[in-house]
Amino acid sequence: MKNRCLNPNFTSYPNYGGRGINFDERWREFEAFYADVDDPPDGLSLDRPDNDGNYGPANWRWADRSTQRRNQRGRTKRT
Repeated sequence: MKNRCLNPNFTSYPNYGGRGINFDERWREFEAFYADVDDPPDGLSLDRPDNDGNYGPANWRWADRSTQRRNQRGRTKRT
């Protein structure tokens, strides 16, 4: 999450930080992040139900790959 939002050298940055996606200021400290989300259930990873919104206590869930794929924003084909 931090790399996606803050690191311009990270592969996924253009789709996150590069388009203005960030995360709740409290989540800069791992302890606060962990207090909100705890350990991920097996096979799930962090997802944002509103994929145009920031990561934060009101916009996160644990989701499987299938759910995350259905939640991706539209993509255009390269020509």
